[in-house]
Amino acid sequence: MKRIPISAAKEIAHKYGYDQVIIIGRAVGEGEHVTTYGRDKAHCAAAAKIGDFLKHRVMGWVLEQKVPRIIIEAFGGRKDIVLHGEHPPRGAVGAEKTVGTWVFDALKELKAKEAA
Repeated sequence: MKRIPISAAKEIAHKYGYDQVIIIGRAVGEGEHVTTYGRDKAHCAAAAKIGDFLKHRVMGWVLEQKVPRIIIEAFGGRKDIVLHGEHPPRGAVGAEKTVGTWVFDALKELKAKEAA
């Protein structure tokens, strides 16, 4: 799974006459990616807001401030992996799971430890 470059969204915007483009890519079992483009600063900000809404409210991505440090550390300090719906790095604990499942399981385990 590769990230979709902004240049791809820009190309679509120019070719089809759009001010804003939001692309959602899904590789089932591997992860998701969202790319946004706006033809100027205002359109770029609007597209980014729409992209964030879709990522967090519709697709259920974890908000950065809600990701415990222990989970970020388990991904080698790479918040981008946890926040952008990608697979954990090879060899990471739970690498066979999608990030959403992995984060959910890790949070459940953390809560159980805190309760004990």
